[in-house]
Amino acid sequence: MLITNFASGELSKTLFGRIDLPQYYSGAARLENFDVIPTGGIKRRSGMKRLQELDANGRLIPFIVNREESYIFIFSDAQIDIYRAGSWEQPVKTFTNEDIESTTLYTENEIYDIQYAQNQRIMVIAHPEHPPIVIEFTDDDITINTLEIKIYIKQEHAPELESTFEQEEDKYYLEKQYLMQEGQYPRCVTFFNGRLVFAATERDTQRLFFSAAYNYNDFSTYKQFIIEIKNYVFVRVKISNGSCKIQLYDDLEAEKIATPDTKTYYIETRFFPEGSIVLIPPMIRFDENGNKYIEMESDKPAQNLLRSMPENIERELDEKVKEFNEQNEKLINKGRVASQSVGQEVAVYAILIGASFYKFGEIMYHQNQPTDNIRPGTLSEPYPLPWNIGQMIDDGTARDYLINEIMINSLKYSNTTTSYNADIARIVGDWIPIIKKHNKYEHPDLPKNPYYGTMPEIRAQILRLYAASEIYIPIYTIEQKKDEYPTPDNGFMFEIASGVNDAIRWLSVNRGIIVGTELSEWFIPPDVHSTNTQAVKCSSYGCDYIPGEAIGESTCFFQTGRRSLVEYYPNEYNFFRANNMAMLSTQMLHESPAKEFDYTAAPFTKLYITRDDGQMVTLLYDRSSGTFAWGRITTGEVTRDTITPEDIERAKKTHHSRKNTYEISPGPFIKPKKLVRIVEGEIQSAAVLPGESGFDEVFLIVKRNGGFYLELLKEDGDVYLDSWGEYNGDRTGYTDDAIVHEGKIGYSYTSIITSMPIQANHKLKQTNIKNLNIRFCDSYMPFTRALPSENENSIKRPEPNSDVVQSYFPGGWNKNLQFEIIHEKPTRCCILAVYAEAE
Repeated sequence: MLITNFASGELSKTLFGRIDLPQYYSGAARLENFDVIPTGGIKRRSGMKRLQELDANGRLIPFIVNREESYIFIFSDAQIDIYRAGSWEQPVKTFTNEDIESTTLYTENEIYDIQYAQNQRIMVIAHPEHPPIVIEFTDDDITINTLEIKIYIKQEHAPELESTFEQEEDKYYLEKQYLMQEGQYPRCVTFFNGRLVFAATERDTQRLFFSAAYNYNDFSTYKQFIIEIKNYVFVRVKISNGSCKIQLYDDLEAEKIATPDTKTYYIETRFFPEGSIVLIPPMIRFDENGNKYIEMESDKPAQNLLRSMPENIERELDEKVKEFNEQNEKLINKGRVASQSVGQEVAVYAILIGASFYKFGEIMYHQNQPTDNIRPGTLSEPYPLPWNIGQMIDDGTARDYLINEIMINSLKYSNTTTSYNADIARIVGDWIPIIKKHNKYEHPDLPKNPYYGTMPEIRAQILRLYAASEIYIPIYTIEQKKDEYPTPDNGFMFEIASGVNDAIRWLSVNRGIIVGTELSEWFIPPDVHSTNTQAVKCSSYGCDYIPGEAIGESTCFFQTGRRSLVEYYPNEYNFFRANNMAMLSTQMLHESPAKEFDYTAAPFTKLYITRDDGQMVTLLYDRSSGTFAWGRITTGEVTRDTITPEDIERAKKTHHSRKNTYEISPGPFIKPKKLVRIVEGEIQSAAVLPGESGFDEVFLIVKRNGGFYLELLKEDGDVYLDSWGEYNGDRTGYTDDAIVHEGKIGYSYTSIITSMPIQANHKLKQTNIKNLNIRFCDSYMPFTRALPSENENSIKRPEPNSDVVQSYFPGGWNKNLQFEIIHEKPTRCCILAVYAEAE
């Protein structure tokens, strides 16, 4: 059997004999303390460097600002120690319960239930029994606080306004006290598109909570928009230039504003400065002649009352009349005005004199349809014409009617808050209606009537009106109103409605938000906001509480029970599908469930998974090439010739002992038949930070000899001892099992690779192995062992060696054969390929 690579890593015993699978020839029955090289070979893992002895067990959490600045958080019982990478002598900050208000830090039993999310220099931590806390790196300090959940409704209004409404709290949060009281603290947390996202409180296990965009502690779900409404009254008045008194035209006009109150009244006309206020109380006053008037502020008298006619008004009026006539000519030519029932058509032009601009309105009247409408400009609401409008035009009374009733009352009939009517309200006093009647065309259905007013007459009427100073002016009060509704940048909440009790267990960001629940997986797209809430159920695998990690374009997570690792990635249709990456290596998680995991991204992707039994398994992961190579990491060990029952149990737990390696006699003594390797270290936690050389670094908490140590595992390390340190003759902190090698002191460990059973391709035929041909690369020589006989053969070649080495293999014909390559020296070993030469 030719083994060209080990790219499939350690495979399950359930694949023994599955020679039809390509992985059979690129896998191993055991891969321990060897790293799989992405190109297919294996190399001995580097040792672990001891950085710091810890006071107690804990959990590691990485905090990465950039590749030059990163930190390790060590969560232990009611304490958080923060170390900066490269400075391990002492923490840069330590937090205890005395440093945080309104809550307590996590106990040792709670630290693996926390979930966290980082955004630049802020980390938010969630736990279902504690309010969320935030750790923030400022310019000169690191702070820890209970996260302040803000639910005050933001008010928005024009810059010149001051709201008269008091700020309120979000009524949706007030009722339930979401995120702010026991039973409503969130379990899950992430950052997404400038928002802080929580999920899964004890009482609302399927609800998600999104903060406002770019304001991570503002969770209010709507805003209050404050606007000012101007309530207008239009009165006909007489104004004298330079006077602060405005004489009311008659008692009818006075009655419109006869009721004084505490409101402020403003005048809006070009004859007084903007924002001019009518003096009150009382609003209406009497002069010495008994005339009623209202008075303005003394420093704002009327001005520019008499104005000359703009020079271009006649030209613009002619152009508008011409345009109107041309439009009607087209209608007539198309037969649109073809019968006596259509009747007369009237064009009313309102010329707005002021600031040199004009607006024109148009009245279309049909004699036999008295309910037709007047539509000045873009008036949004119709105003009905009287039934006798035709007679009014003939007898000359239509002009006053149109000024007094239609032009003014149409403003009241319509919604005066529209932009069009706001324009009208400001300059309604300057309107001069010019009535023209269409008689240009000889048509039997159109009566022949002259124009009402020639151009000189129109000019004279305008000047007379201004000289008399009798105009309509708007008087208004201002009222503030508020409206409440959500906007896309607001916070929001929604519930995943699965129809069953499907509690959310974690959140992970990958394109959108991946939501892992008890029974399923959901996808929330990136364009989600308060007015576009959606979630798509993608699969029904079910998740455990270990948060999924976005790795490349995939998200990896553990299914319920933490014994299956799922790769969750989008397909060509942008829906998610999944593979169980432990399917061919089930023993890696079946022996003991996963506890937590992290991964390296440089120079290649590799998962480091800590198990409940204190051991670590790894997965070289490259979905683009289909590489899923599992391996094991066991820590420093000792070989003993005096074995206790406890040692045997530990050996069984770590799967190092083999059949007939030891036996227990009937008496209290144990008679070993062969030396047994006992693993001394247990890996408690792991976290990954960027390394200086382009290789990410793995930090571990390892339990050794009853103590706990922070240790560093480097992919490009060149020391092959565990928990190693510089040796200067002092063995303090190390037991008698520690060895010294090349100026380093530490504990030895063994690297082993065991082949799959060697079988021929024909009818699963057993075969015999004559020699092993091994291709080394710059390696110190290991020894080989034949299984099941366990006969060993040492390889004796000049070291280090880069060559093909042949090793005699003492095998047999009657059993499945396997070979092992074992390296125990504290030196490097790299194997590129193995060829099993059969007889």
